[in-house]
Amino acid sequence: MLSMDRESCSQSRGESLIGAGLIDTLKRWSSERPWVMMNQRRVRTHIANAMTTDILHPVGSPNVPVKVEKYRGRVDGTVRHIIHHLGEMPISEDGVVIQSQLIRDKVTGTEFIARIRHLGGSCGGSWVSEEVDAKGNRIISQAVLYDNGESELTLDYSHQRYEKTEANLHLLKRREFPTGSRVLFANHAALLGIIDWSRKTKRAVVRTMEK
Repeated sequence: MLSMDRESCSQSRGESLIGAGLIDTLKRWSSERPWVMMNQRRVRTHIANAMTTDILHPVGSPNVPVKVEKYRGRVDGTVRHIIHHLGEMPISEDGVVIQSQLIRDKVTGTEFIARIRHLGGSCGGSWVSEEVDAKGNRIISQAVLYDNGESELTLDYSHQRYEKTEANLHLLKRREFPTGSRVLFANHAALLGIIDWSRKTKRAVVRTMEK
């Protein structure tokens, strides 16, 4: 569980970013991965593009371009596809559906676990995809998809590399990024092998929208 002091600090930084420069920080976060890690750079770009879409065209706002609506439709379709498969898998007593072995970040040395959990609830329940530290105490990235259609996104990379390059987003439990949350959820699912981005129909879902 995150401490209140740390959560309040990150939340405050995240709120300031929303008002000024979040898109630039997203670009720095995306490019933090070395060029030799092209797949990881591409994944982060997908997430950053989705979040940028939410910033520029909030869900429910008037005059949203048709291409944005179509993009969100493709994202929603992929998430439904993932949840359908997750629903057919056994769920542990603590709600974990699938979990990775310990993963070591080759750049920062940080060890983490990726997993997807089911929270229960109506209409198929709520779902959480996340990357947490080796002890399972600190959330690094997380997407929560609630059964009422709402969502939350967390992106909080505390390693000094991110602080020095101003690439840490300091976003905790933000609800302003429904598209970003869903693309993050989809990429967690891909990391865990639920879907395969090499399939053309799936890759098209998270590609960068044409200008």
